[in-house]
Amino acid sequence: MDARELIGNAAECGDLAWIRLTVEAGRIVSASGGGPGSDDLCRDIRGLTTLEAAAVRGSRLAGDALAEALGPAVAAQPAERRVAVAMSGGVDSAVALERAREAGCEPVG
Repeated sequence: MDARELIGNAAECGDLAWIRLTVEAGRIVSASGGGPGSDDLCRDIRGLTTLEAAAVRGSRLAGDALAEALGPAVAAQPAERRVAVAMSGGVDSAVALERAREAGCEPVG
């Protein structure tokens, strides 16, 4: 399987963070970057799947750069009944997800 290179960056108040990932078979085989928090985040995500990496916490800028890099890798194929539900961990979002299920949708949240 071919490796895929993913790159993301984020900037705020003159600070810049960037992340470069190499992904093979859905797993991050190398990660490098620069800027606040990037080195620590890259170390933490090496060897993880792209979905696992999306859940790793990091500094704000490094995390935003990682999210931008991972976006194309974790995007789902379009489906007519699939809907996205933003999950906050509270009751309202959980109810929204359940109502989407009850309406015959395939909620992702």
